[in-house]
Amino acid sequence: MAPPRKILKSLPLVGFGQTPMELDRRADWENFALKIINHFRSGNVALVAETGAGKTVIALMAIIAKDWRTLFLAPQRYLAGQHQKLLDRISGERVPSQMYTGLTKKRDWNSLADRIIFATPHIALNDYRRQLIDLSQFDLVVIDEFHKAIGDYPYVSLAQVASSKRLKILALSASPGGDLEKIETVRKNCRISHWLKAEIKTPTKNEYLEMVKLDDNLKKIEQLFLSLLRDTALDLTCYGLTVNEKKLPTIKELNRLKECVDSLKGEEVFYPAISAYARYAKLRHAYAITISEGYGSFLAYLEKLRKDQSRAVHDIFQKNDFHEIVALARQNQLNHPKVYQLLQLASNLKERGKTALVFVGLKDTAEMLLDFMERYKIKADIVFGGADKNLSHQEKVLDQLADRQLDCLICTSVMEEGVSIGEVDSVIHYSMPPTEISRLQRSGRTGRLRSGEVIYLAIDHALDTNRYFATKRKLERMKEALRQNSFDPADSETIRYHKRKIDRTLPLI
Repeated sequence: MAPPRKILKSLPLVGFGQTPMELDRRADWENFALKIINHFRSGNVALVAETGAGKTVIALMAIIAKDWRTLFLAPQRYLAGQHQKLLDRISGERVPSQMYTGLTKKRDWNSLADRIIFATPHIALNDYRRQLIDLSQFDLVVIDEFHKAIGDYPYVSLAQVASSKRLKILALSASPGGDLEKIETVRKNCRISHWLKAEIKTPTKNEYLEMVKLDDNLKKIEQLFLSLLRDTALDLTCYGLTVNEKKLPTIKELNRLKECVDSLKGEEVFYPAISAYARYAKLRHAYAITISEGYGSFLAYLEKLRKDQSRAVHDIFQKNDFHEIVALARQNQLNHPKVYQLLQLASNLKERGKTALVFVGLKDTAEMLLDFMERYKIKADIVFGGADKNLSHQEKVLDQLADRQLDCLICTSVMEEGVSIGEVDSVIHYSMPPTEISRLQRSGRTGRLRSGEVIYLAIDHALDTNRYFATKRKLERMKEALRQNSFDPADSETIRYHKRKIDRTLPLI
């Protein structure tokens, strides 16, 4: 077998560019692939790099250079399929592979003719437990998006089995965790010994925070909601519960309140207290989506409430303030300030010939925005995950976006992790990302091949701004944690120093 460096130099990389910057990136990919190969001599490796830096390319180069038979795990079926296509481009279709998901009826995991098996972790773990996979037939397990390796996610069990079989483990992520404790958790769960941080130059990504002021209508609706919430908070205090009627509760505070209500079980006040709590939680949710998502999202939630026969919902519909909120929302659906601002922004991008990926937190919001964009003659579509995921539709609209047949693609979290999208000019966070990891992943859908922009469209209210600044701080802490624990593998003194450090430290090689 030829030396790894010679094999890497001979790879065709079909469809990859030949500009000076792209040739420099290829050289970086080859060097990091060789580093992975070298570090496997003393333990498992995690490769951490910015979104769009080429982590998957580096991993596949290392695999091809050593001809390791590999189980390549990815959290989504579509992502696993994209990785397989990327392998064919890198190798010129010279490396036999298969992709197995829950949709694959016949799965031959143990055929040595297939050098790489791409699979989702749930189906791989299920087939292993059914004794359909002989892991001794593999040399390496790749864990893509390894920040998911927590709790009972299949990555944890699969890494444990791979380690017990003495297989190599290569973990990939742009965002291992928001602090050292989280990073240490996934390190242990993936049996990682060495961290390789790939500093690869990527195009400029400009970020903007665009604040949207509440208009008079939304301010009036807010006051009506706060009045309803205050009245319900006072009801809860009558049952001996501590509620601050002057302050909107956070989700954590709401969960703690639920625990206090549950502690009343067996007492006479339990049932009226649990009904009052349900009313409080539903009003809080309705308030939040009305302020930060739009009137259409609220009206969609209203239809769900109409089907709820509980006493809590009955009490809500008895309130005149609630009926006034509904009337105001119906009269002003298109005039919600955040919706209006997005439509102006999308229209401006269209005029400039730019494409956009719009991230939302709710499917109802996506459907509302799609309807409004069509009225504005903006060519758009939506992609959902979960039970509503349609892989053929997803592939179709991604191709349309890449070919600029669409101006905007509205999506939920299904598009945030690793999915390769034809270069998008802008990412718009219509809903603020819930975690630092989702913030990094979603923003990483632009600025991959050329410069891009990331726009946070935040209503000027704590519901949006608190989440924006919280995830920003956590992301900065994560990057700082990785910087503080990095060192040069060529520095033998530094390596000896890190080897003496206790197990909880994270040597970033």
